[in-house]
Amino acid sequence: MGATSATGVGNGGAWTNKGPKNGRDQFVPMVGPRVVRCGTAALTSASPSVATVGFPPLDGDDSDYVVMAVPVGATAAIAAAGVAVSAFDASAGTFVLTGPNTVTTTINWVILKI
Repeated sequence: MGATSATGVGNGGAWTNKGPKNGRDQFVPMVGPRVVRCGTAALTSASPSVATVGFPPLDGDDSDYVVMAVPVGATAAIAAAGVAVSAFDASAGTFVLTGPNTVTTTINWVILKI
């Protein structure tokens, strides 16, 4: 059993082991953009190609988040038209991905908290 310190200094104190410069890699800064949700979605071959994505609800306002979507193995149609993200609702946990007409592909998506 090791020595402990109620004040954080002296024998058993953790004074020099606190904070991000302690050699541990578990530190997550609370400032700056960070990934809060990510996943994949499949676009259907309907016209237009659409996928509704569901995720666990997020705290805060919709303007606190950025959604990015990138197709896997982009086809010429997706390269020309891209994939649109719409109807983002953080509290309900949904958004809609829309691609070019009749394109079936997988979309990687990520939600960043800014």
